[in-house]
Amino acid sequence: MQTIPHMHDFISELPLAIQENFNEISVLRSYPKGCLLYSQGDVPEAMYQVVSGEVQLCNYSVSGREFNPGQFRAGDCFGEMGLIDGQPRVSHAIVSVDAVLRVLSLSDFDVLKRECPEFTERMLLIMCHRLRYLYLMTAETSGLANMNERLALNLYRLAFGRGEVDEYGDRYIRLSQEQLATLLSTSRQTINKELQALVKAGFIELKYGKIYFSDLDGLRRQYHYLMGAEQVTPLYAPA
Repeated sequence: MQTIPHMHDFISELPLAIQENFNEISVLRSYPKGCLLYSQGDVPEAMYQVVSGEVQLCNYSVSGREFNPGQFRAGDCFGEMGLIDGQPRVSHAIVSVDAVLRVLSLSDFDVLKRECPEFTERMLLIMCHRLRYLYLMTAETSGLANMNERLALNLYRLAFGRGEVDEYGDRYIRLSQEQLATLLSTSRQTINKELQALVKAGFIELKYGKIYFSDLDGLRRQYHYLMGAEQVTPLYAPA
């Protein structure tokens, strides 16, 4: 099973020698589900790369409503922003599935930045890509995009961000309608209606509890006018 690389992995594309250096100076640690890695407001002391399992970023409103600004899987890096600017953590980071992480301390992070320019360059490219994605999110939440458009754009992004490829070469994501409803702050009924519209259009298929992409390029062409597809796909995704 192949996992498609995406905007949170800035290690795997580095020269092998730098990857080996990163692996040598970072520390492998195991964390159980529910473990709090850090809290909003904490002083940043390390960055992380997921080896296995999953980590969820969480924020909470005054009323207690939960927001999930990010989810990280194998290969993903997170926590580096605070090491760069020295500002407190902006979210809580919670292990959502038993995880093994590589932990790189602030001091070793600074050494890697100083001694390996490629590491810094790659990280900057990824951060620029994330910023472009934030422009897309602004368009989504400002009322410029309707629910059909928001769902299509998020599915396209998730095809790369959380996508997998089965033994037949078909791309899919494991994401329930309830999870999509939470992501887009709407009801499951609304998500089901819009998913069926995308099925009817021939862009996706719903089977085996997964969302398959039957015409991902067609999906990109159909909704490209909202915000260039390059804003939501990996820097090294095929054209």
